[in-house]
Order: sequence, then structure tokens, then C-alpha cells
Amino acid sequence: MDVQDQTPATADSAADAPAVEDAAPKPVEEWPPREWRETTRSAGHRQAAIVAGAMLVMFAALVVLAIWASHNG
Repeated sequence: MDVQDQTPATADSAADAPAVEDAAPKPVEEWPPREWRETTRSAGHRQAAIVAGAMLVMFAALVVLAIWASHNG
């Protein structure tokens, strides 16, 4: 269950019971807001792409170094 799906626990006492007008459930505020989730998701994908690209560049450099070292060893 997501945090957005959870509702606060209701009190058992009659004094704290909601009135008839408050019988309709209040909409739960999304947290974090949808705009933040979308921007952080795209930023996360961008960061993952940069890290993956850097790893490929380092791997290629190590392969070139290994080939060079095997011929000049």
C-alpha cells in the first residue's frame, strides 16, 4: 500500500467522531506532489543514462589499455 492510499486512523470516542456534514471522505493530499515525482523521475533517468555512459567509456578505455599492454608487454 502506498503512502497516498493510507488514511489517518479514526478515533473511537463519540466526541471525536465526524459530524454528518463531514461524512464524505476528504481527498488525501499527494506527497510528494505529482510534479515533483515526474521531475525527479526524469532527472533520475537522466542521471542513470549519464552513469551508464561513463561506465561504457571507462570500460572501452580499459579494453584499449589491455590491448595496448598485451602488444607492448
